[in-house]
Amino acid sequence: MSLNNSILPTKINRFGRRDSLIKQASIDREQNEGIRRQNTLRSRKELERSLTICKTLLKCLNDESVELIKNASEEEQLNLLLILNCLGENNREILQSALQQFLSIGLYLNNLEIIPELEYSRNLEMRAKLSGKKWMFLEVLSKIVVENSIERIELKNLFLYKENNVNSTIWFPHHVSELDLCAHVVVKYEPTEDPKHPGFGDKKYIERRSELNKIANSYRFGEPIPLIEYTEEENNTWKIAYKQLCELRETHTCIEYQRNIAEMERIGLINADRIPQIRELSAYIQKKTGFELRPCGGLLSARDFLASLAFRVFQATLYVRHFR
Repeated sequence: MSLNNSILPTKINRFGRRDSLIKQASIDREQNEGIRRQNTLRSRKELERSLTICKTLLKCLNDESVELIKNASEEEQLNLLLILNCLGENNREILQSALQQFLSIGLYLNNLEIIPELEYSRNLEMRAKLSGKKWMFLEVLSKIVVENSIERIELKNLFLYKENNVNSTIWFPHHVSELDLCAHVVVKYEPTEDPKHPGFGDKKYIERRSELNKIANSYRFGEPIPLIEYTEEENNTWKIAYKQLCELRETHTCIEYQRNIAEMERIGLINADRIPQIRELSAYIQKKTGFELRPCGGLLSARDFLASLAFRVFQATLYVRHFR
């Protein structure tokens, strides 16, 4: 798909864009859930093919548990919360047997709770905090599900569920200089990770993008924003996109945008021939609005982006979109 065709809209809306941030966040959440579910299904298939886990156990595990097992290393000491639900008349014997197997294989038991269900007192839930190696958990859980009627098994990483984390203070920047620490990038949309990205697999583009991201990430508060020498190909990509977007201004932008972009073009700050420098744009915007620009190395997390806005700082990337 060419750059020209990718920019042109399928249908012109005379009122421009009206999607709210809430709607966009909802759409993004649904897409992320779909991607997360696809990744989990892929992980289940990989574990099944690896023969390191029995199929019966795999069916009892929820998605979070599957991802936890797949990503854990063999040498790592795991501290997990095990939630085991069993049904039937002999559930007490099942839980007693499970407890014995935990201890016999070498798992260290830190805490144990047995909770009956409110509606069906015969059904019990065991919540055990255990420490041990990955193979220990897999071996003992495989025996339990093969020998007994287990409805569900859930594993949680205790590192993420520490009680003292509940009351701990969540850090956030108190001064604009602390935005140096707000550079957490969402990598799932990067060309190295997202197959749908137009630059996916383009080694030259990925290397150039990485080079510009390193420059952005090395920037610190108080320093002059670095000037970038863009390539002829990058400036040409900008030129094509700029001209196409110029044709859409009247129908797709508000009057405030039209007035300000016209002023920036009039003074020569922005044009189709070259990519504007963030340093020059920041100086102009700060004089007009009090906001300033700051280079960043990719799509920021929502938390870091909003933290920047609190200090009237808008973070912007240095790289250009892919030419396709």
